[in-house]
Amino acid sequence: MAATTTQPEILTGEPIKQMLSQLGSMTDRLLAAAPDRKLPLYESFGVTLTSTGKRES
Repeated sequence: MAATTTQPEILTGEPIKQMLSQLGSMTDRLLAAAPDRKLPLYESFGVTLTSTGKRES
């Protein structure tokens, strides 16, 4: 049987906003933390962030 690779789920605006609202005050701590302190946390979750350079409001 051949191994199959599952594609990672790509989250967009609304699902991300819902997840952040569920995190509550943790969001404030993550936003205030230095990027080098957040990297190990994101890596442990398997999160990869990609920026398009566009800013959403």
